[in-house]
Amino acid sequence: MKCEVLVIGGGPAGTLVATNLARSGKKVIQLVSSEQSKGRPFEVLTPATRQLLRKNNLSEPEIMVSKCRGVLSVWEDSKPDFHDYEFATCVPGLSIDRNAFHHSLQNDAVATGVYLVKISRPGINKSIARLGEYNYCEIEGGPAIIGPELIIDASGRQSNFTDEHSQKKYFSNQVAFYISHQVSNWTDYLLVEAVPEGWWYIPPSIEGRTQLVFLTDMDNIPVNHIERAKWLSHCYKESIIINKFAVVQPNFENAKGTDARFFRQSVPVHHKRICVGDSALALDPLSGSGTWAALAGAEQLASLINKGGEISTSYCEWYQDFFEREHILYKETCLKALERFPNSEFWKRKLNKAV
Repeated sequence: MKCEVLVIGGGPAGTLVATNLARSGKKVIQLVSSEQSKGRPFEVLTPATRQLLRKNNLSEPEIMVSKCRGVLSVWEDSKPDFHDYEFATCVPGLSIDRNAFHHSLQNDAVATGVYLVKISRPGINKSIARLGEYNYCEIEGGPAIIGPELIIDASGRQSNFTDEHSQKKYFSNQVAFYISHQVSNWTDYLLVEAVPEGWWYIPPSIEGRTQLVFLTDMDNIPVNHIERAKWLSHCYKESIIINKFAVVQPNFENAKGTDARFFRQSVPVHHKRICVGDSALALDPLSGSGTWAALAGAEQLASLINKGGEISTSYCEWYQDFFEREHILYKETCLKALERFPNSEFWKRKLNKAV
């Protein structure tokens, strides 16, 4: 199979690039995972993210979705603070299931003429590793992709594409633990709370269920499974509002972990390979703007490609400017938590790592 642009990854960043280029007449092949993510925390689309989706003619999921009215947080002091999306923007956010969102994005891609190739998640990583001299991509159990002029790596946090020209620079060593959670009252807002060893959040419920999520550094966590559950329970009891919503005490022995590190690719563009979305810059979930940033970077990239000419300088400058602004906000947010918990080794390390 031949194409002008090969997009690796079926998330929002990859789909925005693929659909925008297809609309401009380019032949685009997009590799997407044939597997559903298992039990990942619900994602919150902010009003700004929803506007960016609409601007680029991408759909929101129609199933597994609920309104997110705003963010209730306990952060720099013990007094809860509410940021009202509807009051600030006249539009609520959305709590969505990732599988439903990605399915909706795939439908958009097909509708605009993108040719989808579904492969396993490990197969996507192998495809990135097999790009060779960028003339072809071998698909395990599928076709070979011949002669793309550009290869867009939109495979997310798990992207393993590295070479001598680029490497990931990490600003945190963070992991997210999540478990299914039953709350006593259905909430239409995101709950966020800092504690000495990390921070908690509960997204709005979808169809009567939600998740309890805790983020901390990997080296904080007890290795023993039972001790880890006890430690998570201790951190849960330290919260002020998060532990007030549970129907029953969460069983932290069932908690699962997922990568939540903050990193950037040192050189997002090299030769024909361009990283976009979380492959280029994976924000700490604390920012709340990860999906927006992925879409905004993808929009910038698609615009530069459609205009023709040199891409590298403008694209790298956009990411550098965005990263610097985001990094400042990140440090300010960590500092507020450290001022509340001055003896917390977690917040000290987090702030020092961000400098």
